Amino acid sequence: MTKEHQENLDNANKTVSDSNAICREATKKVRKLIYEAQTFMKSLQTFAESSTSKANEAIVALHTSLQKEKEVLVQVRTDLQKDYIEFLTSISSEIDKLHEDMELERRIMYELSTKITKVQVQAAKLAQANKEIKEIHFERAVIMSCVGDVNAFLSSLLYTQDPILPISIRRHLARNFLPALAMLNRIEGVF
Repeated sequence: MTKEHQENLDNANKTVSDSNAICREATKKVRKLIYEAQTFMKSLQTFAESSTSKANEAIVALHTSLQKEKEVLVQVRTDLQKDYIEFLTSISSEIDKLHEDMELERRIMYELSTKITKVQVQAAKLAQANKEIKEIHFERAVIMSCVGDVNAFLSSLLYTQDPILPISIRRHLARNFLPALAMLNRIEGVF
């Protein structure tokens, strides 16, 4: 063998050794993955069994609860039928009472219509009286306005500070108009 062959063999041996090391490492990793998968599967199986057990318990509890609800609903239905019969009896009694009340109402309505007619006559009389009162109030307002205007006019004449009017004319006006002003003030107080 030549040196070249020897080197090729050494390279091949080295490659085989490296390949064996990689295979051993891969085998370890595969074994570890298989172990982890088995552990996961056991855990999953335990969880599935636990979940199945809980689901079965929940189904049994639900069945029991629904059975109780069914019994309650049957009792409610029985009670409703009993209440329905009592209700029909009560309605029949109420209808009879309603007929009696309607007859009484008819008589009351007749009496009421008679009284309404009387009230309408009284209302017409009251409306006429109110109309007359409004007319009197209007007349009073007109008189008050006139009295106020005359009072204001006389006051302005008496108390004017116009230098054109001599003092003697002012005194004459005061003597003659003061009693009239007092009377107008009393009239304004009355109204």
